[in-house]
Amino acid sequence: MNNTIMFIVAIIAIIISSAFAQEFKLKMNTLYITASYKSVSQFNTYGANPNSQALVMLEAYGMNYDVVELPTESLTLENEGVALYNSIVIDGATQDMLAPLKNQIEDYQRRYSIRVTYLNCEPDRTIFSDYSQNIEGRDVRLTEQGVEFAKKYHMNGELIIFNINNCVLDQKNECIPYYHYEVKIENPKITPLLKYENLNEYAGAVVRYNDLESIHFWIPFIDSSIASFVSHLWISWANYGMIMVIEDFTLAFKWMISSLILVSTELTAPWMAVHHTTEHRLKIWKILLSGRKIFLVVYLKVLILKLN
Repeated sequence: MNNTIMFIVAIIAIIISSAFAQEFKLKMNTLYITASYKSVSQFNTYGANPNSQALVMLEAYGMNYDVVELPTESLTLENEGVALYNSIVIDGATQDMLAPLKNQIEDYQRRYSIRVTYLNCEPDRTIFSDYSQNIEGRDVRLTEQGVEFAKKYHMNGELIIFNINNCVLDQKNECIPYYHYEVKIENPKITPLLKYENLNEYAGAVVRYNDLESIHFWIPFIDSSIASFVSHLWISWANYGMIMVIEDFTLAFKWMISSLILVSTELTAPWMAVHHTTEHRLKIWKILLSGRKIFLVVYLKVLILKLN
């Protein structure tokens, strides 16, 4: 009987969520804005592509995304009243590059409660008191706030010291150096997440400022253990914990479907009887599983209103 009730509840949720998704008018896509350039810094080194791991991480998590290369004067964020992106990731940008887009991005954030991720972007001096650019190798570790932040997303970074990779070998086996930012944090509205070892500066933080939320990591976002580690944090955080919800919900959903398919005729509808062949059960499972994405919509939207 419990399995029958679960099935009925699932069907009702799928129907309701379809209408809920239309009303919310927000597509589950990520806008990836990247500075594909050789930066004009004091070190004349790359600040973003060609070796950024950001897209690799988005693809690893199965995220849908569009790419916009800087410089650009404007962005297409909406279409006929529909928000095209539920998160924005900006990689390797300077403040000059972001200046034409600043107001548009912030207005979009406020209208749809969008969170923005900044990966090794030049810090905004209106928010961060001071910073320096450096090319030397550094070690970082999570702050106390960073440890608690990581635990929210099932990550354990306590007592771990990460080495920042500041070099990528080219085809001639020569080092392409990558810089990072070392940022002072004095504003109480900023939550430090990563701190440089033996320095007073920070390598990552969450900012809640003027009704806007953003997460920043000022490390070279090239292949390294720290880039992989923080990717789980910013992808989960920017999507309001959606990644963890999908993992937990998928397991629960598969368990529910398996239970429905394998129980006897007395406990469920006749078409779920155990005398069905394995092929029939597989077809039923695929049909029900195809509704998972729709079912997730209402589940996620409710969480968005509650989390953080």
